[in-house]
This record gives sequence, structure tokens and C-alpha cells, in this order.
Amino acid sequence: MSSLYKIFLKNIKKKPDTIFIYDLKKNFNGAACLKKINFLRKFIRKNKINTIGLKYKNSSDWVFWYLAADSLDKKIIVIKNSTTNKDLNKIKNIRNDILFTSGTLNLPKGVIISEKAYLHVAKILIQKLKQRNYHIELLSMPFDHSFGIVRLRCCILAGTKMLITDGLKRFPEIFKFSQENKLSGLSLVPSGLALIKLLLKNKVNLFNKNLKYFEIGSSNINNEQRLWLKKNFPKTEIIHHYGMTEASRSFLISRGTKDNLKKNTNKIGKIIPECKYKIDKTNNELLLKGKNLCDGYFDQKNNKDKFIDGWFRTGDIVKKKKNQLYLVGRVDNQFNIGGNKVQAEMIENIVESIDHVKKCICFVRPDEIYGNSIALKIEKKSTVNKKNILKKLEKKMRKLSDYYNPKKIIFEKILLTKNGKKIRIPQQKFI
Repeated sequence: MSSLYKIFLKNIKKKPDTIFIYDLKKNFNGAACLKKINFLRKFIRKNKINTIGLKYKNSSDWVFWYLAADSLDKKIIVIKNSTTNKDLNKIKNIRNDILFTSGTLNLPKGVIISEKAYLHVAKILIQKLKQRNYHIELLSMPFDHSFGIVRLRCCILAGTKMLITDGLKRFPEIFKFSQENKLSGLSLVPSGLALIKLLLKNKVNLFNKNLKYFEIGSSNINNEQRLWLKKNFPKTEIIHHYGMTEASRSFLISRGTKDNLKKNTNKIGKIIPECKYKIDKTNNELLLKGKNLCDGYFDQKNNKDKFIDGWFRTGDIVKKKKNQLYLVGRVDNQFNIGGNKVQAEMIENIVESIDHVKKCICFVRPDEIYGNSIALKIEKKSTVNKKNILKKLEKKMRKLSDYYNPKKIIFEKILLTKNGKKIRIPQQKFI
């Protein structure tokens, strides 16, 4: 039995009449939670189930299964639709929990996570966000995502009441709940933040009046979102985190009160306690080590180069300036143009800083002079003339070396994952 279940059990026995889990259909007090969990515990024992695979949409049932399995020290596998039977057959001898997730390249991977790793991170987050047992947190981030499941663990450990929803599809009902029950916290990726902003419109003051905290991850938030946060959530504790599934929340950046919300920044933040980092001098890749790291992958063969002497290779290129780390790009997205290293993300940040540009993807195509040359795919706002964007882009690119200038530009919609990440198709470099 893990610490997670023990703490939850202690809370519900102490306050059996208090509601711990809300959803938009039914609420569960401590006694109802215990009844559900005990029923599932008996079912697991009776049927001699050793491995629990969870792939339901976010729901109270998902949480009850998770806690029942955890209470019996059963292996929990959080799987995605892309997870195959072949993947599952490989994990029979692995004891720790496994989170099937998609990485930066949107390829499924099974990450082995020990209790000590997620407890370490959760305790830090609870303290930073001043999370309390009388708060109510909206859990809308998918539990098959490391961000969503860590927020769930934080709520269980802090005794925080939970409103569990499958994303933000039923936002009118979520908004109504927030007015009636004083919603205290939430967690969102930047795309979810943009959706909240769109849905709230002029009702933001009604939504934020009781909001004590929220966490944002894991990609950068743009200038418009920063200013909106500063204006509309002046008293809310906000943390933005960096860290993939393998190294959850390695760095945290607290919402600033002044200038650091006025401009785009790739600042990573301060590293969490009992973790450390170093930068590979050969390619400026960020390496991490510490208590928050996962124990490895279910398929070590495909990921054998990710861990070296206990250090996790993040795949992120960084630069250090005045003792501060900045994210530059990805190893996967680094191009060689005429012997010069060019980061796709650096070019994309320049293009996306132009008014009326929604998204940009930078890739390469064959070039007679440099071997490769830059090409861009740009998604613009529908009413904007392409010539205006091209004129502004040309002005920005004048300040850079010639090999940075794009030789081909395509205007079309850019595909995103459900978590708002750009889908980078390798074939794009041949367009």
C-alpha cells in the first residue's frame, strides 16, 4: 500500500461526510468514496488481477480504480489509444507504475515511474501553490498525460476536493459550478489557457474571484497570454513548469509581478530541490539528474541513449545567460545549413512574434549552395493579407545571416496534437 492511498484513506475516514470528489453528474463524500474503492478492491482480489490498465476518459470511476489498484500495490498502466498489445506484453516483469504517453515527436512511449519520484514532485508543488484541503481544484487535464496525473496525485495528497471533467467540453457547466462552489485551482496547457480566455470573454472576473492558484505547462506561453494573466489574475498564485514525463516539473517559474510578464521569454526557471542539471558541451543539450526522474522505459532498446551514467538526456537545447537557463530548441529540430547550426524553434519564435501569425513550423529543403535551406509553413489569421506578413518577416530577417532567410514559404493550417503541440512530420523537409 503506497503513501498516496494511505493519506487519502486517512482523510476520508476523518471526514466521511465531506465531499471529496465532484463531477458534473454526481458527487462523492468520504463514505461513498470508501464504499466504491472497497468494492473494486474485492473485485481485484477475487479475480486475481495483478495489472490494472486505465484508459477511460477522466471520470470519478477512473480515480476509484486508480486508488483501489494503488491500495493493493498492483501495477498501474495508464495507456493511450495508440498503445498496442505488443507494448503491453513487454511489461510483465516491471513492478512500478507505467505511464504510456506521447513525447515531443508524438510517438508513444512507456515511462516507468516510481512512487518516490512522483511524491517528491507532488510535495514541492503542494507547498509552492499553497494547496489546502478546503480548496476545490478543476482536474480537466487528461489523466493519461503526466501533467494531469500529477495534479490528481497532488489533490489526493493535499486532501483537496476535486472537480473531475473530461477536458473543457462542458465549460458552461464548469463555469456554473465555479460560481456555486468557489473553484480554487486549475491546471492548463497554453492551448487550454487560450480556450479559457476565449470562452470566458467578459466573464473572467466572475471566474477568477475565488481562484487561489493554477499551474501552467509545459510549453511556452505567448505575450498575449502573459498580459492577460497579469491583468486578470493579479492575486492568483501561478506556476509555469518545465519538464517532460521522464523528469516531471524539473524547473518551476513563478508568475512575476512586473516586467517578466510583458514580453515573450524562453526562460526555464529555477530547478526544484534535490535535482541538478548540466549542459552537454558538444551540442548544448540539457541533462538532468535527481529524485524526480523516472526509472526508465518499458522498452529500453529504443531508448537506450536517453540515460547516461544516471543523467537523463532531455533532447532540449539550452543556453545559459547570467546564471539563467533559456530554452533554444530541440536536438531533433536542429538543422545543418552550410556548416551552421540552426534551431527551428528560434526561427519560429521570430515569425510568431509578427502580428496576425497564428503558428509557424520551420523545416529544411535541399539547396545547391548550402546543402539545405530554410522553408516555412505559416498559419495566419484568415482576414490578413499574406503580403503584409511577408513584408514584416523580410524586415526581421535582415538582421540575421543570409542562411537564416527562408527560400520557400507556404501559407496553410498547421496540425497540432490534442495538447497543442505542433506535429512535425519528417517529410516536410522535402517540400
